[in-house]
Amino acid sequence: MRNMSTIVAILFMLSMVPLAAEQSVRKVTLDECIQIALDNHPDIQKAAESHKKAMADLGVSRAVNRVQINGEVKTIEILREDASSSELNIPGTDTLIGLFAGVTATYHLIDPKSSKIEDAKKLAVDAARIKMRSTRNNVLLNVKKAYYGYLFARQNQNMRSKLLEKFKSKLETARILHKNGQRPILDVSKANLDYGNARLAYLKSRNTTMVMKNELLSSMGLVEENIQIIPELKTGSINLPGIHYSFSELITLGDTYSSDMQLARINKKLSKIQIEVERASRIPVVDILASLGFENRAIMETNKYMNNMQGANWEPTAHFGLKASIPIYNGGAIESRIDGAVADYNQTLYSERGIKIQMHSLIRNYVNTINELQKQVEILELAQDNAEKHLQLATKSYENGVGTQLDLEDAELAVLNAQLNFIQTKSDYYITLAKLANIIGVNEDYISGNKEK
Repeated sequence: MRNMSTIVAILFMLSMVPLAAEQSVRKVTLDECIQIALDNHPDIQKAAESHKKAMADLGVSRAVNRVQINGEVKTIEILREDASSSELNIPGTDTLIGLFAGVTATYHLIDPKSSKIEDAKKLAVDAARIKMRSTRNNVLLNVKKAYYGYLFARQNQNMRSKLLEKFKSKLETARILHKNGQRPILDVSKANLDYGNARLAYLKSRNTTMVMKNELLSSMGLVEENIQIIPELKTGSINLPGIHYSFSELITLGDTYSSDMQLARINKKLSKIQIEVERASRIPVVDILASLGFENRAIMETNKYMNNMQGANWEPTAHFGLKASIPIYNGGAIESRIDGAVADYNQTLYSERGIKIQMHSLIRNYVNTINELQKQVEILELAQDNAEKHLQLATKSYENGVGTQLDLEDAELAVLNAQLNFIQTKSDYYITLAKLANIIGVNEDYISGNKEK
């Protein structure tokens, strides 16, 4: 008896496992998936770090234009009072070798390159911010595509499961009718073929569902495969969000808000600044120098070097001056760097043109696809209504003894196929709308009439 009660307890616990697993399944909306991606996706975090690095590089470029103070220890050379009248002075004989210890401040009084470099770093910060936004938009686009794809895959699997049951029932009915002499063997063969195709389609749909689930988790930056989520289908009106802008207006929006276009314009400005930086290499660089510290002129006076290092031999001193430098000959390096910068600038012009052509082409294709899908949705809505009406007629005919079981099942299959085509077309519509909004640089609500970008 004790063993029997143990077995009953184990069976009860095992029976509760599917229930617990079912309770752990959670329905999630698209907005929730987007928020999870914003919090977890590594590409967004990586882009944020790139922006921080650009800010740090800007700080470095600004620091170069400020006063630089360094501690120094250096030798100095002072002319002896009893030096020979020769134009050539011998160090150590006609001069005193001393030592200076203190701080030296340097400030770039004239350095056109440093200011240009700072301007370039400012643009690099803007580029990093735009890249961060572009990365965010691409991640969200992938989430939307995976979400709608997973939603359709689940519904497709559900529909395929129902179709499989219908084809199985149709096969069994055909066999019974053939056995009773009411249907030829051809109907049985056709029903058997349909059942095999339906079974294959169901297995493919089940595999597609698992793949799309993994893609959704990956798009959100999650790696746990045991997470059970169900995308929630929006309820309410079936009207699709339209486009409230003409094609030319969408082109203008894309030229203004597209991340690719903004990056192309910034790269063009950066290349232009680089030309100015290379040309500035010909301009003299003038620095202000100021040193404050102590000098020892008795380092080389005698062989008693340690005695010469005593504090009494150190005197306070201050030095001020200007230093100017200008390149005289560099083997043509400056001219070559200028030519290279000009070539890079020309490349940015061609790149901007190519990006604009590609963006305009994609906008045109997406708009045409959306318009076509809207027409298909209207046709499929009508097809659903016709299929449901045909099912009602087939049901009444079967109940009145006029129609057959096969006619009824064919009508049911037509309804399921119409629903499946409608769901797939709606999914394609939302994905295409998300692609259009992403290439323009705004969200779907904005091009549908809501003014929030």
